[in-house]
Parts: sequence; structure tokens; C-alpha cells
Amino acid sequence: MTKTFNAFAPSNIAFIKYWGKREPAMQWPTNDSLSMTLSSTGTNTSCKRIDGHIDEITWSGQKLEAQDKRFIKAVKHLHYLRENFGVAGALSVSTSNTFPTGAGIASSASGLACSAWPTRRAWAAAARAAACSADWCNGRRVRLRWNNR
Repeated sequence: MTKTFNAFAPSNIAFIKYWGKREPAMQWPTNDSLSMTLSSTGTNTSCKRIDGHIDEITWSGQKLEAQDKRFIKAVKHLHYLRENFGVAGALSVSTSNTFPTGAGIASSASGLACSAWPTRRAWAAAARAAACSADWCNGRRVRLRWNNR
């Protein structure tokens, strides 16, 4: 049985928003911003290893097709994590926000923060490697809550 790893990362709302992106594909800002963390509003992500070589992405209950721009963006981020964590293997990732898309809340920040811990744990578990957790994302410390099943 494959273990599923779950994480929650709170989102934020910007008071002074950054302008521009130094790396648009990775959503990295050019300059700093001032924002407030919304502790009960954020992103939930679950992740598990799957057989094969193709990742599966489910967003808000909808399995995404390979040509969907959200799928492409998510898989690009998984490739980035694979390279930086030094791991391999396909994953099934399911993610959803506790707030509506387009509400002005920073979903990409909580989404990126929430993806690091369960993906790394899924790869580590599959490789029987030592457990580790990521509590930094894009240079920002994030608080993660998890519930492993």
C-alpha cells in the first residue's frame, strides 16, 4: 500500500504587492512585498508515489489533462523539485484551496509552499530514505500542518 502524505500551507493577502517577476515560470518575485498570513485560509495538498513515469495532477477535485496549462505548470514544478531533491519517480498530486480562485488571495504562494513537504516525503518513503521535511519555500519560512495516513 502506498502511503499518502498531506500538508496544509496558509495563504496570504498582500498589502503592498511586489511588481514583476524575476522568474515568471517559477513565480519568483522581483522585489519584496508586505502581506498578512491567513492562518485558516490556504492550500491542502496530498501526494503519493505511483507506478509509471507520468505524474497525475488533480486540482480542486478535477483530474487535469496533459495539455492543461495548470498541469504543465505543476509538472514543471515537480521536475524542479526532482532536480533539487535528487529524486525520481512519478507522483499523484491532489491540491485544492480553501478559498475561491481569483479572490485576491495568494494561491500560488501557498500552493508552492504546500507542495515541497508531501512530494519530498512521498519520494523519500518510496526510496526508504530518511524522513525529512521542508519548511522553507522561495526563501520564506512557512508553517506546515500535516496529517499522514
